[in-house]
Amino acid sequence: QQILSDIFNDNIEESNVVTHRDNGVMLEILKIIISKSVWERPELEKICLRYNQILGSILEQINDYAYDKVNDTVIDDDDDIVYVNTDYKDKLI
Repeated sequence: QQILSDIFNDNIEESNVVTHRDNGVMLEILKIIISKSVWERPELEKICLRYNQILGSILEQINDYAYDKVNDTVIDDDDDIVYVNTDYKDKLI
């Protein structure tokens, strides 16, 4: 039982490290994105590329994070334009 417990605890700790690292990148991008309320998609794609991230994935992570923190989403993706609700800026970053 101890061996199994050690294995599962190690996996949980490794999983948390990966999540924390991913959140760090997402938060860095969020700090940039939440600085204005309207973005053109190519602008955001360039920002994400600097961090080796995919825009769609980052936008989803940001909305998940926002929903956990403020019970609301902050990103509305309308194909070429991305709208950002900046009302929650102080609570999210």
